[in-house]
Amino acid sequence: MGVMLADLEIAARTVWMEARGEGYTSQVSCARVMVNRYERPDGQFKKDHTLAATCLRWMQFSGWNPGDPNREKAMAQDWSSPSMVRALKAVCEALLMGGDDDPTKGATHYKTYAVSPAWADGKSACYRDGAHEFYNDVR
Repeated sequence: MGVMLADLEIAARTVWMEARGEGYTSQVSCARVMVNRYERPDGQFKKDHTLAATCLRWMQFSGWNPGDPNREKAMAQDWSSPSMVRALKAVCEALLMGGDDDPTKGATHYKTYAVSPAWADGKSACYRDGAHEFYNDVR
């Protein structure tokens, strides 16, 4: 699977929307969830043929949801912004790490402590970083 420049941009903007207020390791972990979904050969994400498609999938990453104010803010960021450069670096690090280096243990979902989505009912977080809990048992 190849990653194009457009994939990196969409993934970095996704990290910016989802975790810009978090520490760098949490940003890498959020990016790794995107990569785990993209690399998954089966299940609900197998149709995502690009990393960008994974990030833009309907109602998956809240910043891309219709009406979310973070979308407009993220699209206004340019590459001179240190926070965008940091988000891009997090995506690149997540792409380069091997499965054994994945701190999320293969997680395909995450959430903040502040929300309780239905998909998390009965699930156990496999990893925590910053304000995020990561899950590898969601099907």
